[in-house]
Amino acid sequence: MWPLDLSFLWHSNYFWVYLLIRDHLVRNDPYYSRVSRAVLLLHRSRIQYTKKVKVVVAQVSQDPTGFTASSSSLVQSSFPTQPQRRRSESSIGTLRDMAGSPVIALYITICCLAFVMSKIIISFLLYKRWAGKRRIIEDSLSGGRMVVFRSPAAQSLSSKAFMKKTMKLSNKDIIGSGGFGTVYRLTVDDKTAFAVKRLNKGNKDTDRGFERELHAMGDIKHRNIVSLHGYYIAAQFNLLIYELMPNGSLDTLLHGKSSKQKPLDWPTRYRIAAGAARGISYLHHDCIPHIIHRDIKSSNILLDRNMEARVSDFGLATLMHPDQTHVSTIVAGTFGYLAPEYFDTGRATTKGDVYSFGVVLLELLTGKRPTDESFIEEGTKLVTWVKDVVKDERQEQAVDSTLSCFPTEEVKEAFQIAEKCLESDPSKRPAMAEVLKMLEQISSLIN
Repeated sequence: MWPLDLSFLWHSNYFWVYLLIRDHLVRNDPYYSRVSRAVLLLHRSRIQYTKKVKVVVAQVSQDPTGFTASSSSLVQSSFPTQPQRRRSESSIGTLRDMAGSPVIALYITICCLAFVMSKIIISFLLYKRWAGKRRIIEDSLSGGRMVVFRSPAAQSLSSKAFMKKTMKLSNKDIIGSGGFGTVYRLTVDDKTAFAVKRLNKGNKDTDRGFERELHAMGDIKHRNIVSLHGYYIAAQFNLLIYELMPNGSLDTLLHGKSSKQKPLDWPTRYRIAAGAARGISYLHHDCIPHIIHRDIKSSNILLDRNMEARVSDFGLATLMHPDQTHVSTIVAGTFGYLAPEYFDTGRATTKGDVYSFGVVLLELLTGKRPTDESFIEEGTKLVTWVKDVVKDERQEQAVDSTLSCFPTEEVKEAFQIAEKCLESDPSKRPAMAEVLKMLEQISSLIN
């Protein structure tokens, strides 16, 4: 039994203590309900007495000589009588005895221990989850270090086997290249292959780009984003280990000269456009911090075995905080896909990515590169040419000649979406989530 003086409840400033006791100890408990009623009665009585005393004081201050017997009786009635005081003292005593009960002490102790233990368990589980996302392998021979993100495809990787395959890579294994490095096809066994991007060291800007790409891609898992399985850090170079896309890039499928390559039909082109828009929308709106790709083009849209689009190459990706709308950096990207404001302000924004996607959508519709030789000869460009065609409602004449059969209305709708993405004023361009919604309203694959 621990002594506890509860007379402080007489003061209204401490009445919140009673409320706390009621909420946590008294609620739904008949044994303690008497305590609740006693304390509440005591507090209400105190308020009534205080009000009456204030009335008497006001009367006396107005008429000092008017303190009559009636006022005296009012003062006397403002304080509890002997029986009332006994009942109040009895209630306080009952509350003091119950508050000192070992049951309450045990209850409070158990609650505190449960709270502390839950915090410890949650912290342990979070750490275990974080540590389980990646596996670090030290290579004593080359002094390098490989970090593999937890995924079924990357479980077979080991530092020695990976390095042996890496040393045998040659120009015939090259499947692409960009401003930050060269991409190779690395085959581990008959069932497992990766796309490995080699970044040469010695350039601080390249190293910063490597770190930026790593942090942007490491934890992103989305069906329309190319997965990063891991990376390798060595003295002379860095390697990024990507998921390999068996059907290559959209640029190769649209503009490749292979005789074995079949033209893309309209349903496939529509699915690629919608998948790419879904991936970019995920980067813009769902990733924290939000990601601006800054180099959206047909060669950075890869296709898996089901011809689903995957957005790739975050070597130029720029992270920004959710409350920011742009990132001021050196202009980077590919000529023909860059929004016009890049050349004026040097600002990378999500609306710039929307413009670049609009150019890719025109590529899917027309089958022409934005830097096509025919446009250079005529002194124009793909965007300007298509805008004139749409204005004159001659969209059918601009459609890719290899696309023999297509639904006219749906193609016109796609042209209109591209035109909205290509507005010269960035504020008039829709957000990527809106672009995706407009594309999904095209009904060719929905019906």
